[in-house]
Amino acid sequence: EALRVLAGARCRFVLLGSVASARYVEPLLAIFGDRLFFPPAFVGRGDMSRGGVLLRCVAEGRELDYAPVAGAERHGPRPPRLPRRTR
Repeated sequence: EALRVLAGARCRFVLLGSVASARYVEPLLAIFGDRLFFPPAFVGRGDMSRGGVLLRCVAEGRELDYAPVAGAERHGPRPPRLPRRTR
């Protein structure tokens, strides 16, 4: 609660972990409400795959797309494997 107040009304909070489990999402939604966002590209992905998405965004110099957690589809089919990165 204190973090939400200190951050100010324009601050958005981004959840980079799993959004599939209500165990983590519901308490955060109760505090941050419509200011809680997540990357829809994470839906259906495990920890390592989410990390792969983040690494690719950094390598490409682009930011992830974000959507509000409230009302979002947080469960979905597993997306195709990420292509191998070339070094």
